[in-house]
Amino acid sequence: MLGGSVLWFRHGLRLHDNPSLTNALEDRNIPFFPVFIFDGETAGTKVVGYNRMRYLLEALNDLDNQFKKYGGRLHMIKGKPDAVFRSLWEEFGIRKICFEQDCEPIWQARDECVRSLCRKIGVGCRENVSHTLWDPDTVIRANGGIPPLTYEMFLHTVGIIGNPPRPVDDVDLTGVNFVTLTDRFYKEFTVYDTVPKPEDLGIFLETEDIRMIRWVGGETAALSQMQNRLAVEYEAFCRGAYLPTHGNPDLLSRPISLSPALRFGCLSVRRFYWCLQDLFQQVHQGRVATTQFITGQLIWREYFYTMSVNNPQYAQMAGNPICLDIPWKQPENDELQRSVCAGNWMWVSSSAFEALLDSSECVCPVRLGRRLEPSGQYVRRYVPELGNMPVEYIYEPWSAPLEVQQNANCIIGRDYPAPVVDHRACAHRNRNAMQELRRTLEKAPPHCCPSSDDEIRQFMWLGDENPEEVDTTS
Repeated sequence: MLGGSVLWFRHGLRLHDNPSLTNALEDRNIPFFPVFIFDGETAGTKVVGYNRMRYLLEALNDLDNQFKKYGGRLHMIKGKPDAVFRSLWEEFGIRKICFEQDCEPIWQARDECVRSLCRKIGVGCRENVSHTLWDPDTVIRANGGIPPLTYEMFLHTVGIIGNPPRPVDDVDLTGVNFVTLTDRFYKEFTVYDTVPKPEDLGIFLETEDIRMIRWVGGETAALSQMQNRLAVEYEAFCRGAYLPTHGNPDLLSRPISLSPALRFGCLSVRRFYWCLQDLFQQVHQGRVATTQFITGQLIWREYFYTMSVNNPQYAQMAGNPICLDIPWKQPENDELQRSVCAGNWMWVSSSAFEALLDSSECVCPVRLGRRLEPSGQYVRRYVPELGNMPVEYIYEPWSAPLEVQQNANCIIGRDYPAPVVDHRACAHRNRNAMQELRRTLEKAPPHCCPSSDDEIRQFMWLGDENPEEVDTTS
């Protein structure tokens, strides 16, 4: 029985700002087991496409390569976490399991199963908050035991808590006691000596679309991408602006989004947050007070995470305590599967983040597209069917005369789909339905709602100087 500590990677696929890594290496003399477990669910491996799985596997490969520099490796094992950890305890006598908090309710059963095992066999269990800026449970307690139902209240609550922690120091892996798994372990589980390919896990790529951006997974790539993003933010700060990718996005240059890196934890959200705040201070030398607006998109991410805690029905209307249960029509075919993340879905569906079904604004996708990228080159890049469509019709090709469609080799309904709905008629119908439903409600039940009209406009990318993009009459 050698003893030892385990670092269980799920999300948080990085070495920088990793308090669980720090905890696992408190005693550098005992064996150290960095582990990722393919359990068919962790890190989004249950329902996953080729690109997402490839990104995850690249992230694991990056970790494996970093450990190899110090004589170790990332142990990649297929099995159930509690079974893997029990075997590590039986074989090596591990004394501690460390992991980053996954606060979403879908992971509670998995993590409680591991905690229960640890209590049963007497192994320490250390869970650290580093996937979010603040501990969602702390935010909820500070708000009186309930989630803050408006973004403004969320800002007020975290303002009382104080700034999020700065990143923890990087860990020097020199001299770490890495251990090799035994033959018995290889017989009991599937152990990957090299990072598997998506095909090895039953996930295949039907066609490679060369128009799409090739996102590269891993901490090394993520840190490099962050530097590119900070250069863009620096130029904006020097101009006296902020949120350059929100207010004035450059859709034709290479994307600088860090969303995949933050989602898989290849990049620490705390590292990015504090790099932005410190860069703002560096540019303005304290002459301009820092503001949450410069990291607003990260704060919205925090807000959505917090609203999901202890809410297993977060991704739907029925049974969701922060959401209005609106009797929308039954979806047809795959309509429902075409939504975005749960927080944004609740917003755009008026199920939450509205005062009470009273949105008077409906974004016109045609006019919004024209403002964000009037040349139409972005559409031509990713929708080649419209490559020859004149620019005046590229955002509403169904309005082009038949002769124009023929000359562009793009007949609507044959070469390019006809509109799913008539936007103006649909907006008018939905507004009337919401007004009728509102009349039946004497008082709105508690649910997420906006703090102000300005917040709504900012969230929907609406500027006061562009009223033509908003349909308020149909």
